[in-house]
Order: sequence, then C-alpha cells, then structure tokens
Amino acid sequence: MARSDTLTAKVDKELATARWLVAQGFPALPPRDDLPQPIAAEGRLVTFWEYVPPTALPAPQLSDLARLLRALHALPEPDFAVPPLNPFPLMRSRLEKAEGVAEADVAFLSSACRDAEDDFHALVAADPASYGLVHGDAHRGNLLRRGERVLLIDYEAVAMGPRAWDLLPTATAVDRFGLPPAEYAAFVDIYGADVTKHPGYRTLRTVRELGMTTWLMQNVTHSPSEAAEFALRMESLRRGDLGARWHAL
Repeated sequence: MARSDTLTAKVDKELATARWLVAQGFPALPPRDDLPQPIAAEGRLVTFWEYVPPTALPAPQLSDLARLLRALHALPEPDFAVPPLNPFPLMRSRLEKAEGVAEADVAFLSSACRDAEDDFHALVAADPASYGLVHGDAHRGNLLRRGERVLLIDYEAVAMGPRAWDLLPTATAVDRFGLPPAEYAAFVDIYGADVTKHPGYRTLRTVRELGMTTWLMQNVTHSPSEAAEFALRMESLRRGDLGARWHAL
C-alpha cells in the first residue's frame, strides 16, 4: 500500500519495473495482472502481487544479493521512463515534517543534506559510464526465496543512477552493523567490485547514511528504542565517526 493515493506515477513505475524484469528473465516478483490495479482505497493506492509461501529452505544470503545485483546491473536500459536517483527531495520532506526532534538536530541534518547534494550530483555527472538501472534499496531484507530461486523484490526505489549505490548497504554494514569482513569480501568477489574503493564512496556513503537517519527520525515519537538509536546516529554523524556501531531496527 502506498502512503498516498497521489503517488500514481511512483506506483505505476513499480508495476512497470516488475513486469519488465520478469520479461527480461530476471528473478523478480510478478504483480497480479489478473486483477485491476492499482486501486485507490481510503487515501492510499493498493497493488497486488503473487504470493510466495514460506519455505523450509535456507534464507537468502548476501551471496544471493551479490549475484542478483550483478545480473540487474548488466540489464539494458528499460523501455519505459525511470526517474533519476535523487534521495534529497524525500529527505527534505522528512525534515520539513519533523516532529519530536530537537531543532539543532533538524538544522544539522538540513545543512548536511545541502552540503552533500552538490557533491552527489557532481559525482553522478562525472562518471556517466557507471550510470544505469539501480534497485535503490538493495539489502538482504529485499530478497525472497521461491523454491530454489531467490527473488529481488520491492521496486519502490528503482531509479537510474550510479550502480555503486546498490553496493553501499552491504559495504557500510561492516562498520555500522557488525557484518563480518569475510562476508563482505565474499560479496565483493561474487559481484566483482568493491564499492569502498570507488572514488565517490565517501560521498555516496554520506548520502545513504543521511537517508537512513532521516527515515529513522520519523519514528522517534513512537518508540523509545528508535529515539535512542536516532540520538546515537546523530552523535556519530556530528563527529564524522564512520566506525560507530549502529543498530538495525
């Protein structure tokens, strides 16, 4: 369910992406095209997808994610409109609507977003060869096992952008979430590139972590544990501490 019934273009892109990926032979989750969709209901847009039942087979691993991203990034450009990757409007919207957050925190994040935006767009413009279709939110939680096949699901953030963006969640998980370096090394071997060696890694990581923090900021009034985690992340961002341990919520 989309948050608003005004997000027609975004929902249409998700459905078009899924259909196109399936047509390419990519392991994607098909929409239920036997049903009319999307449907507007109570201020939201609802879409329908094929159900994948639970399985006793092993859960998808980072090795599966690496293989899927390598295959995704090798696909041709889609034959429908895909927006450019631009995380900043969403972050600004979150900051404008911030509740229960100290003004100093909002001011810091707003300034950090402004500082990172020019660097991000300059990085993208300087390396057009690295530009292509990206999933936009590529982590293990967006993998789903269907029998012997692992699917890459959730096409909300699909965009055209630097492919390195899809490698960031796994790379930063070593510092932030305690991913064993050996697991990251295996991910790199399978995908074929190490994003931490990318000349724009620091810029891309900054943008990604600002996005993660502004997302968490939306929940501080609902959960003491998330408020505490937000405070921890803010402290590490202020200090520029890339090694501070964060916690997945």
